[in-house]
Amino acid sequence: MLVLLLLLIVEFSRSAKAGYYASRYKKFGNLCYVIGALQGFMGHKNQNLKVKVNEGEWEEFSQVTALCIGNAKYFGGGMKITPNADPRSGNFEVVILQDFQWYDFIMKLHKLYNGTHLSVKNVTSRSVHSIEVKDVSGSGSIFVQSDGEHLGFLPRKFSVLPAAIELIC
Repeated sequence: MLVLLLLLIVEFSRSAKAGYYASRYKKFGNLCYVIGALQGFMGHKNQNLKVKVNEGEWEEFSQVTALCIGNAKYFGGGMKITPNADPRSGNFEVVILQDFQWYDFIMKLHKLYNGTHLSVKNVTSRSVHSIEVKDVSGSGSIFVQSDGEHLGFLPRKFSVLPAAIELIC
């Protein structure tokens, strides 16, 4: 089990690949994330995932383009991917984008930056204390990254450890 403590965004599938590619374009500033996201779509296939939240029952999500878990709001050069996340809440926000194509990304990019993408069709969000994610096929080839660092592949489990670190603000 991996325990996340604060201010992290964890991404699976296409968004994790986009982060990997974005690191190649740092000279373009925040635009590197847009370039990386578009490159991440090349050859990408949406995946079917199984998700278990708060030790509940497994749920299947089809055609997942990206699954993002965060206790902070921003990633990818200012994209507000988990807009309801609060590092003081003791929970993660989980955002799942299903059945997105490269043109959906272009057309809805502004919504990702201002945090209004939760109202878009095929986007779901919920607050959780713990989450397990695995791919239905069991291929072990779905990327996982956190804060720009490759963590490996699914399956993974993430839990909040409340008040583990005292912060001075």
